[in-house]
Amino acid sequence: MPTTNRPLRVLQISDPHLFAQRTQTLLNIDTRAALEGVVRHILQDDDKPDIVLATGDITQDGSVQACEDFLELARPIAPVLRGLPGNHDSDANFYAAWGDDAQAITDLQGWRIVMLNSTIEGSSAGNLAADQLDLLRQAASDAGDRHILVALHHNPVPVGSAWMDTMMVDNSHALLEILGRHPAIRAVIWGHVHQEYDSVCSFGTHRVQLMATPATCLQFAPRSPGFKLDFVDPGYRRLDLHPDGKIDTRVVRVPGLNLQPDAQSTGY
Repeated sequence: MPTTNRPLRVLQISDPHLFAQRTQTLLNIDTRAALEGVVRHILQDDDKPDIVLATGDITQDGSVQACEDFLELARPIAPVLRGLPGNHDSDANFYAAWGDDAQAITDLQGWRIVMLNSTIEGSSAGNLAADQLDLLRQAASDAGDRHILVALHHNPVPVGSAWMDTMMVDNSHALLEILGRHPAIRAVIWGHVHQEYDSVCSFGTHRVQLMATPATCLQFAPRSPGFKLDFVDPGYRRLDLHPDGKIDTRVVRVPGLNLQPDAQSTGY
């Protein structure tokens, strides 16, 4: 592995909910225009990422066209792009469009990034199938001296929003068991909840950082018992993954996009 003192710069972008029909809206939000605004904001930042991780719900309609539109918009951000599907995506269409950019394991600068598919066909809830758990076990076992960042779509722990927590990974105990057995795993990131979340799970002296990232379109109110929108700016997450395993991270909100979701909506 090449040695460098510079951190690996990761940018997480999530839940754009694009449509094949580019003018179609989601609860009054033009999701493509919102993503375009977020990408413009990213490209204006001098802190250029090494890799972009897209953590699901790339589309709202499951279409290949919407996946291809996302890829066109996101490719200029960084030299490496990786993604995984969410519950609004069609797995078949997602993998057809993404090809090699959907590979599960990527090694960069002393870090291993593992992308897990947590979708269940026909359901909004999440599950890590046996092959995904085996993939993570194997990736952790043969990582050598690399530190590991795990990404998926669904939240593997409750985030305090009761309605969203009914749709979290339903076998998260299996994931947590793997995290506890492999101290090389430093963090888990996800999308799905359309809000910021940051906590730490401790396994003795081994600590794993757990993080969710806002959507690029509409936001959900934190700690809400039922569906409720939040009227804050869309955002993305930056992570600096250091050679010693330390992680510096922040959520960046994108001002000035004038997104005005339907305040009377009761779901989508």
